[in-house]
Amino acid sequence: MSWGKGQDVVEDLLTGEHLEQVPANPDEAQYLLGRARAHLGTAAREVEADPEIAYDALYAAARKALTAVLRQQGLRQTRAGGHEAVINPDDVLADLPAATAIVEAAEKVVPEMPVYVRRR
Repeated sequence: MSWGKGQDVVEDLLTGEHLEQVPANPDEAQYLLGRARAHLGTAAREVEADPEIAYDALYAAARKALTAVLRQQGLRQTRAGGHEAVINPDDVLADLPAATAIVEAAEKVVPEMPVYVRRR
């Protein structure tokens, strides 16, 4: 089973070697979602004391939640890309809702995601 929405983008990412196919791993997806949720707690807890660590935790939460979606589908990102360092407490507080929304969306969608079947 596969799905059409976004398939062209996924195919381009596979062809460009930004994604690769791997065995689907629902257990790892659930583990990553748990870690993402824990990182959100770290971000909220550390926002005043250490905003740099708090923002790193936000970034890790969003990254792990999105990685969980891919692992559920049998996809994995390659090493291309990176991120910026942000260290202001206001940045953490401003981005905490977005990171939380990403984790919550991933928690809802992961159980429903089929393994990605590449077009031939």
